[in-house]
Amino acid sequence: ELTEMFKQFDLPRFCEQVRENMPKMPGLEQPKDLLPKEKAPKKIEKEKAPKKIEKKGPEKLELLKVEKKTAPKKSGWIGIVPVELSEEEALELKLYKGVGMVVTEVIEGSPAEKAGLKAGDVITYINGKPLMGEEALIAFVRSSHVGQKATFSVLREGKKKKFRVTLGERKE
Repeated sequence: ELTEMFKQFDLPRFCEQVRENMPKMPGLEQPKDLLPKEKAPKKIEKEKAPKKIEKKGPEKLELLKVEKKTAPKKSGWIGIVPVELSEEEALELKLYKGVGMVVTEVIEGSPAEKAGLKAGDVITYINGKPLMGEEALIAFVRSSHVGQKATFSVLREGKKKKFRVTLGERKE
């Protein structure tokens, strides 16, 4: 009975309606798995697939020059030791549940120190996106590169501040 009842249910349309009718909250984005999926291209059977044409002569040499590989960029480094906020601390600071990390230590000579971050600062947003725990910080660092600039929104002694951090290279 349930299968028959939900047969006509359109999840992407439902999500779109929910999103349109919800109040706008800064920093919230639509989960990627709820976006309407594009139709996958039809698979070409092996027999019908065109054969690879191999070029010989100067044209092939020019193609090789264009396909020059670049070295992968190194992940950036901030130079802080953060700890997630407890629920009580988040409530006291009037933050959404799960948002924010307390800086317990700033490494000497690090990009964070150069930008002005201090122990006791609470990082709430990075580049306008809420910092939702340690996993979000790790994902940001892994996706960043040396020399990248990032804006950190911080609560320091109850006041909102912004710091521009240029990510550096980790030194062992």
